[in-house]
Amino acid sequence: MGKRCAMINYAADIVLVRRTRIDLEVLLIERGNEPFKGHWALPGGYVDEGETSEIAAYRELAEETAIHSVHLKFAGIYDQPNRDPRGRVVSAAYVGEIREDEATPIAGDDAVAAQWVPLHDAMYELQLGFDHREIIADAVIMTFGRVRPEEMLMTVRDLVLERSRRTRGH
Repeated sequence: MGKRCAMINYAADIVLVRRTRIDLEVLLIERGNEPFKGHWALPGGYVDEGETSEIAAYRELAEETAIHSVHLKFAGIYDQPNRDPRGRVVSAAYVGEIREDEATPIAGDDAVAAQWVPLHDAMYELQLGFDHREIIADAVIMTFGRVRPEEMLMTVRDLVLERSRRTRGH
């Protein structure tokens, strides 16, 4: 029988995307606290007592980016045991799409910066915290289906192979 986890924390992460005339962009924050201080990450945080993960997602999005008027939908659960160096954290991910002119992010709470980033840069150029690259890939595929290679070079096949390698410990 396996060893029981002492405590599991519950979090919510938000993938907010917008289509511009030339690109697909994702909203990222620069983390002001450890772990991953100074790295880019998705807006998100712990679910407070008495909250659902959905309510926490809307609250965290507002606190960290000052974006309020957006519709979010459930995108998945992320529960790899080592996804957060602080301990066991299970995250419910939510995804939303916003028009290009609909919202300008303003960093708040523990976010040092908040900005729209081209999807390609988020996937391949920036150092993201946690497993946020995987969450972004899943959410974009769920929302838009197949995207143009110049928007996101990782294919579904690449993502499956990467997950398979990680699961086997390679």
